[in-house]
Order: sequence, then C-alpha cells, then structure tokens
Amino acid sequence: MHAEFSNFLRDLARERRPLPDAVIAVLDANCKGYNERKGMMDDALMHYPQFQQLVSYAIPDPHIERWMLVDSAAFGTVFDRGCTLPAMKCDKDEYKQLLRAEIRESGIEAPLGGEEYAEDVVMSMDLSQAEIREPSLGHFLKNLKALFNQ
Repeated sequence: MHAEFSNFLRDLARERRPLPDAVIAVLDANCKGYNERKGMMDDALMHYPQFQQLVSYAIPDPHIERWMLVDSAAFGTVFDRGCTLPAMKCDKDEYKQLLRAEIRESGIEAPLGGEEYAEDVVMSMDLSQAEIREPSLGHFLKNLKALFNQ
C-alpha cells in the first residue's frame, strides 16, 4: 500500500490539472494499529508537502468489515435483522467471514462479500454512536470533520 500511495502522490504532483479538494487513503490496520499504519503512509506523504493538508486517512482496526457490523440497528435496516459486533480479532479474513455469515443469516447472498451493501449500511448508521463503539471509525470521522472544516 505504501508504494501504491507513493506512486499516486508522484502522479498527482506531475499532473497539470487543479488538485482535488481532498484525498482519503483507506487501508486496514491489520492489527498493527492506527499509528503504525498512519506512520507508514506519512512516510510517503512527507515527500509531497503540498498535499499534506489534503490527505486524510480511514484506517479501520483491524479490518473495514468490522465497521459494517458496528451498528446493529443500521445492519438491521438493510438486512432485516441485527448483527453482533464480535470481540476484536486479528485472524486474516475473519471479519470477511463474519460479515458474510451475518448477511447470509438474513437470507441474502452477498456475491462481493458484503461490500456491495456498505453504502446502505453507512447511510443507516447513527454515526455519533458508531464512533463511540468503534474507536478507529471515530478517529476517521474526527479527521474527516477537520478536513471539511478547513
């Protein structure tokens, strides 16, 4: 991800078009924690100081699929049944499997593993509660608000 982000920033610096209003880099923490992942991305960003005010990070800890399970009521709005937010786990693909299982329990098969329903779940979320229940989501929302307020 670090190399891809570096390449993206390099290409953005070379373009002769107006800069975007914002860049949101999304990457799972993969149980390494927010600070380690952000530090990795900041290493790439430090070579492009002109973009530092544009970049914000969404770093789900440990995986983004957990964010879809954080608000049982929102999940229920989309899938007609609530879900259980499991304890923090770090096994690879475990949250992907948990999300698929929760969706399957509602009688829906998710060919993309559930990501095709992410927008619907997010639009139904009570973000003020979700950011409390899931600190990594809270961190992202705080950073996003700061970016919008610039």
